[in-house]
Amino acid sequence: NKNNQNNQKQNGKEIKLDGYNNNSNNYNLFKQNNNNQNNEINSNNIFSCTTLMTGTDNPNNNASQIILDNNNILSDKKPIFKGKKIRCIHDISKTGLSGEEKKVNQDRYFIFRNFVIGFENIFMGVLDGHGYYGQEVSEYIKENLPMDLNRILKTKKLDLLKDDLSQTIKQTFEMENNSLLRNKQIDSNLSGSTCVSVIYTPEKLIIANLGDSRCVLGKKINDKEWKAENLTRDHKPSIPEEADRILSHGGRIRPMKDEDGNYVGPLRVYMKEKDLPGLAMTRSFGD
Repeated sequence: NKNNQNNQKQNGKEIKLDGYNNNSNNYNLFKQNNNNQNNEINSNNIFSCTTLMTGTDNPNNNASQIILDNNNILSDKKPIFKGKKIRCIHDISKTGLSGEEKKVNQDRYFIFRNFVIGFENIFMGVLDGHGYYGQEVSEYIKENLPMDLNRILKTKKLDLLKDDLSQTIKQTFEMENNSLLRNKQIDSNLSGSTCVSVIYTPEKLIIANLGDSRCVLGKKINDKEWKAENLTRDHKPSIPEEADRILSHGGRIRPMKDEDGNYVGPLRVYMKEKDLPGLAMTRSFGD
């Protein structure tokens, strides 16, 4: 803001900033005042790989006619799971604007039914690319992550229902990122993508998150009321644990500056010596 005050607001929450240093041009973030933590995942689980029970036998679940065919696209030919109740999958993406000019849509998603053979399951994911090559990064992850995770699960002979897949999924994400960085066809130095994914089974949801895309669960309270519950926590520089990690590795955290040099908008992540890349998230594939 114009007075360079040490308070910024993000998502309606007051963020306390302290220790602005003119020499390093850096904000040190110590804490976030937030009195509404009811719907957020515990901060100890920053890299989210969460398992939740689905409870598909709930009698309030209504039958759905929206289904997928074998090419993982919406179809009206046959149900996703015969004899089961809730299975309705939709997708929507809206391209943003830069001034009056329409941007390139860098969003991608994937849906794989029967991801693992033997019982009903779906692997779904949403990716939000950023930077000049953001669409190439999100497309790369879309094409490779599901196939690589499927191969690793088969190689390790892991059971979606019985085994803890947290470490395996985290290692697959890291492997995918390393593969992306080695790819000479995609310059990911200043481009990247988020990824939030869900493996659905009749007994549980396995949720993995990287970046600031979000997984939200809708709970039916009664015939007229639904409740939204966050199942992942965004990786943002306003989270103290994330800020500490960035700062300890030589990064800087501050808002953007307008043409008059005033701070505007949310906190962003910058390199030590350069005002790049200015990401509003603290984790992503690529940059």
